[in-house]
Amino acid sequence: MSEHDPYGEFRFVHQYDSFEDPQLRSDYLDEIGKTRPYINALRRRLDAARKAEKAAGERTAGPTPRGEPRRRSRSPRRPRVVGTRPPNRGDITHAFRRRRARSFVLVIVIRLD
Repeated sequence: MSEHDPYGEFRFVHQYDSFEDPQLRSDYLDEIGKTRPYINALRRRLDAARKAEKAAGERTAGPTPRGEPRRRSRSPRRPRVVGTRPPNRGDITHAFRRRRARSFVLVIVIRLD
């Protein structure tokens, strides 16, 4: 694997996927010193890189009309609210513990002579 090739480590994924026999796959992982979760992580990164390249190609493919400015849509995940401090609700995780009735143990010792 050369240092200047950013996709060089993805060859592990291609080589791993080329084996059909599970024993050969296991032997290959032992030989290169990698694990199955590492290969799966590489596969996810490869898919994300391909998806990003495809999206970049689609964005630059079509010309935009001159009069229309390009607008990026806001992410629906984060509302545009500026908060100066947290609400006065306290810690929610501990609130239910305080409301719970406490149990008591009463021990009575009677000595009979």
